[in-house]
Amino acid sequence: MFIYTAILGAVILEYVAGQGQVYISDTDLTGVAGQDVPVSCFFTLGISVNLVSSGSVMAPDFTNVFLNGTQTNYILRNVSRQNNNAQFYCFFVDINTPVKSAIATLSVWYLYPVPQFNPGAMVQKTVFQPLYLAVNVTANPAPTMAWYRNNVLLTNGTVPLNGDTGVASYSIASLVLSNAGDYRVVISNTAGSMTYSVMVMVDAATVPPVTPVPSIPPTNAVVASSAVFLTLLLSIVAAGTIFHL
Repeated sequence: MFIYTAILGAVILEYVAGQGQVYISDTDLTGVAGQDVPVSCFFTLGISVNLVSSGSVMAPDFTNVFLNGTQTNYILRNVSRQNNNAQFYCFFVDINTPVKSAIATLSVWYLYPVPQFNPGAMVQKTVFQPLYLAVNVTANPAPTMAWYRNNVLLTNGTVPLNGDTGVASYSIASLVLSNAGDYRVVISNTAGSMTYSVMVMVDAATVPPVTPVPSIPPTNAVVASSAVFLTLLLSIVAAGTIFHL
């Protein structure tokens, strides 16, 4: 057995070879995109311990803040969507034997909405036309959406995601005049909340003037037939008159 004794101020640390243990502060690390996430490594009967990233997901930059007895504190800097599901463990070598903590997984919360309409603008429509309003969303976890017209709730629910992307939409198949108004959508999740609005104007449909159908003049064949019929009629009348006499 090898025993290493060091004096740090008034603290005496004894390291017993082959008996080192190491722990990570939390196996479920969480943070909001754009912010820092603290993580600590704890060790017993050790001298120092390091935080190590593992796995195929890109880990955020991290720096050691301070060593405090049997604890080393780190800061994961400015976490982002690309760091979601990154993994870490605490590590040191105990007489040529690696000692590792449990794996910690980083969950990053984010919300990146992009409206398909121009927020604050006006959309001009005519009755019977369709209306489609949508916001593209990249988010974790899946956000909720709520659509309003003139501050009256129209519909709400969870935005369906494929992976971490989806569309928060509202549509009307055939507009009527009463559909005009100020439309607003609120998209929210753990990372925050975003609101977008657009004014929809609905005009009455313009009825085009009716063009009268012109009368069709009689053709030459109709005129000729009429003349033959008239001649025959006169002949019959004349013959009847003679017979009567």
